[in-house]
Amino acid sequence: MRSRHGAVCSSSSDGPPSSGSGAFRAVKPRVMVIDDDGGAARQIAIALELEGVEAHTASDGDQALAALTDEIDLVLIELMLPRRSGLELARELKSRFPKLRIVLTGAYHLSERQLALWGNSVGCSAIAFVPKPCEPAVVAAFVKQKVTRVE
Repeated sequence: MRSRHGAVCSSSSDGPPSSGSGAFRAVKPRVMVIDDDGGAARQIAIALELEGVEAHTASDGDQALAALTDEIDLVLIELMLPRRSGLELARELKSRFPKLRIVLTGAYHLSERQLALWGNSVGCSAIAFVPKPCEPAVVAAFVKQKVTRVE
């Protein structure tokens, strides 16, 4: 997986190591931004990293499927991707990674009710929709609220 700099990312944690006493240790949430607009994806990834989220990018569904692991907590998927729509990708990701949280984005406006009806009817179970255009910092703050990771 690529970070905003294109480097391979390793996992890292926020906070002290667990003492083994059953206490939870906070771990940096991991998000993948899937958008064929590389500039927009990089801007969102940078904003996410400034929020303390480990961010990865992919420019299409094939690249995302090749890089995604169960270590990713949430994906932000553009609806209009080349070769495979964002909805098709979301459905496939959900079947491979049932616990994966999915947020869709695009130049549309969907209410929460519309998202629930639409997402469930196509089997992608998206938890939120972010309309474009949007400020990367606003998207990052929103996504950070949707993802929490403990180990």
